[in-house]
Amino acid sequence: MRRRKRTSLKRAVAFSSEGEKKEKFSEAEKIEELSGKMGRSDEKGLMHSVLENDRESIGAAKLLSESLNYSIPLNADSILEELVSNYKLAKSLYGKIFIREITGFSEEYVENNRRIPEFRAELKKRIENRIRFLKKSGLIENDTPTEKGLELAAYINYIEEIDAAASRGLFGKKASMKKAKEGERTESHLYKRDRYRDIDIAGTVKLAIRRSHQSIESKDLKASERESRSAIRIVYALDSSGSMTGEKIEQCKKAGIALSHKAISDNDSVGLVIFGRDVKKSIPPTKDIHLLLREIMAIRPHGETDIASAIAEAARILSSQEKNSAKHLILITDAMPTRGETPEEDTKRAASAARSAGITISIVGIKLDRKAEEFAEKIVLMGKGRFYRAREIANLDRIVLEDYYRAIE
Repeated sequence: MRRRKRTSLKRAVAFSSEGEKKEKFSEAEKIEELSGKMGRSDEKGLMHSVLENDRESIGAAKLLSESLNYSIPLNADSILEELVSNYKLAKSLYGKIFIREITGFSEEYVENNRRIPEFRAELKKRIENRIRFLKKSGLIENDTPTEKGLELAAYINYIEEIDAAASRGLFGKKASMKKAKEGERTESHLYKRDRYRDIDIAGTVKLAIRRSHQSIESKDLKASERESRSAIRIVYALDSSGSMTGEKIEQCKKAGIALSHKAISDNDSVGLVIFGRDVKKSIPPTKDIHLLLREIMAIRPHGETDIASAIAEAARILSSQEKNSAKHLILITDAMPTRGETPEEDTKRAASAARSAGITISIVGIKLDRKAEEFAEKIVLMGKGRFYRAREIANLDRIVLEDYYRAIE
């Protein structure tokens, strides 16, 4: 009986443990990078754990994500106290998804029954059990997500956002150019003696997961040709001030995931600047999607809005890139700059300096007032970019990808 040909995850997708030795792969083995780095902290890898206990893993990931988006300490006593003593406040502090995942009940059911003593006892038991499970699984420590927890949340959010964006046709743009080693990928197809460099990493991993394979099999391999164009270095600058709490930051994270996936799949590089009252995190343009997803997922909103510092930092990390590559900054905010004595003038100076360095600037404004929109339009005029009004924040990923497509034209 012929054995079915299999490709080990250790060499193909590298859902490896932290202590596993990193290997240098040949061209034939370069299908490890995308989801392959998403399991370093778990002995068996996150792909294995998600497949083994899908519903529980997804629920835990949603709970961890919402705790970050709403800056919620994962403490059973404080959560229970908020839910039973001041539910109206708790609803605004926690959001519907968090309440559902921490209690196992719908938001409406909790609200209608929270005054009943027997229900309070059940609520306490469920919340304590949920927190105990997260601790026992190594997903939280000291009321906050651990590295393992962040990886799980990033992984589940990545899969969900890519599926959602693909189903809405957000990854369908093509370029009418010749085949090349670099450039935008065409639609993927099953691997049939294609060039090794044309293996579609993301498509291969997603197909293996959908088939519930714990290793990548040869029949899971997908490929797509590339069409030539100049590479672009893009920085995603995200406002993480206090006003971005909840659904705003959630949708911004999804947009960042979609951008990172699409750009890196097209051999472009993505950098990250997270800012509030100052720059909280700065990552130069990279193709390490594991790093980007982890840092995007870890964002907690708080503080003021210092747009000038964000633009200056983005310009700094972009200026260190290859001189002949296109450089673009897309900045998302829901407010005017508020940090410093002259925040508007500081922002204009930073935008002018960035443009002088050959960097274009686009801004996505989330429900800005008229004054803030006018200011944003001045900045993008200086930066030779585009301004987008985000009235419906559920479409942020579409807006961000639209700007990316325009930037590469």
